[in-house]
Amino acid sequence: MAAKQTRFFRDSISHLTTVATLSVLVWLWLTLLLVLPLGAQAGGVVTNCTEAARCAAMAGLSANNGGPTLTMALLADSPAINAGDTAAAPPTDQRGFPRPAGLAADIGAFEYASVMPTLAVSLPGANGLRILGSGNPGQSCRLLSSLDLSNWVPIATNQFGSEGTILFNVSCAPAGACGFYRLVMP
Repeated sequence: MAAKQTRFFRDSISHLTTVATLSVLVWLWLTLLLVLPLGAQAGGVVTNCTEAARCAAMAGLSANNGGPTLTMALLADSPAINAGDTAAAPPTDQRGFPRPAGLAADIGAFEYASVMPTLAVSLPGANGLRILGSGNPGQSCRLLSSLDLSNWVPIATNQFGSEGTILFNVSCAPAGACGFYRLVMP
């Protein structure tokens, strides 16, 4: 009788170990399925997408692409690129980058290939400044000036060239304060 009980006990432990191992494997599989959708790889490359809306837009995984919240970056062949209504779209995407970066605004919170405008100021001579602006090619911009950082006055309106740059030459009094400058998109 003792041998029968020992065998039953040993078989029960073996069965429980198998069930526990299978439970852990199923838990791991479900966890990976929820965390990393099927077909997605590290870096947000979509190979066999299972999320219909994200796949149709050809967007990457939700990630920190700049700005206050996570966004899904559009992939290069996304049908959402240049497919929005520019007149109805906000002037910036969710990250604060200017719209449109291309021919029209993109659909969604992320503007593909949008560049945050920047200024580089140099002093080529005693009577002026050379201000080089960088931004989205073809996009209109305005150069504003202020003496006190509170009251801004537009001093030039133009468009970024095909290389995404624009040059402003600003005159100012010799040895005087030229002021502060910023670049804004209309």
